[in-house]
Amino acid sequence: LSILAVFGFLVWIMKKVVHIWLQHSVVLTLAVAVGLSFGLCYGLGNHNTYLLHPFRELDPEFLQYDWLAAQTTAYHQNFALLIWLLVALGPLPWSVAIANVLLIATMMWVLYSFLIAYFGRDALVAILLLMSFVLLEKTRSVASSHILTSVIEPSSIAAVAVITGLLLLIAEHYLWSGIFVAIGGFFHTNFLLLDFIFFTCTHIVLGRKGIIRRIALQFAPSLLALLHELPMLYIMASDPLGSDARYAFQFIRSPHHYVPLAYLREFIPFAGWHLLAFSCLGLKNGDSKIASRLARVYWVFLGLVIAATLLTTLVYVSFVSQLFFWRMAPFSILLAQLIIVTRIVPIVQCS
Repeated sequence: LSILAVFGFLVWIMKKVVHIWLQHSVVLTLAVAVGLSFGLCYGLGNHNTYLLHPFRELDPEFLQYDWLAAQTTAYHQNFALLIWLLVALGPLPWSVAIANVLLIATMMWVLYSFLIAYFGRDALVAILLLMSFVLLEKTRSVASSHILTSVIEPSSIAAVAVITGLLLLIAEHYLWSGIFVAIGGFFHTNFLLLDFIFFTCTHIVLGRKGIIRRIALQFAPSLLALLHELPMLYIMASDPLGSDARYAFQFIRSPHHYVPLAYLREFIPFAGWHLLAFSCLGLKNGDSKIASRLARVYWVFLGLVIAATLLTTLVYVSFVSQLFFWRMAPFSILLAQLIIVTRIVPIVQCS
């Protein structure tokens, strides 16, 4: 942390004497460095399952006698499109690993673009703090949820797209927000379903003015993605063994995702970030309108995650558990971190 503080001070000094294009170059270099720090990986973790069906699409004889690879439905079937593209670009291990580095760097750049558009001269120090948070926790949160991972996977692609859409919503670019959110839903159906809930509540909290137009622009692209996924969702919902399969998946295969009582201690750092964000909400920001919208969106994401936790601990609602609301927990933390840096950096700069 001391090294980061010194580095932040040096960057702040440099910002005073260099042109903006050099500042952009520094941020881009740091963004790639963050990606290289943990994202240059292949064949680890979830790749053991997520790459099976794309490989089968590329070569039908690959693991043709394996039950998991050859006889189960590809839940993330659109992920194969990206793998096909990466195969065309070069050797798959390297193209997949480099794509993940670029995905991480892209998210850093998206956050920087948001900060520089609305917080001007404080953006460089603010993005440096955010990068340090990413390096510290790798965007992980409760229920083994995350935004980014060491390997590229459907959820990380979807998460970066949804983060982009969320910041565009705060910036009042509703159609572009809807397009990026739909891209996220296209790559991960769980995000597609959750986005309708989280973004509808967000628009309600942002006020009644123009709400019909805002919601129409927001969800028109996602409705197209939903139409594309409806056949698969129908098959899953109508399968006579679906109930038994869901029980086995949630309580035997993945309690670390779906059973909050199995990971209650993970809520301690989760609560820590939010308590720190609460302490910063009263501090004024240079752009009060954006600060207000950011705070409202933050309350929506935090409130829904807390409500889902209560509805699966104090009482148990199966539908809530199945939707895996905790997938949005890292988003609430990222919003908390944005509130922290956008409130404290101007104070530090003026001191």
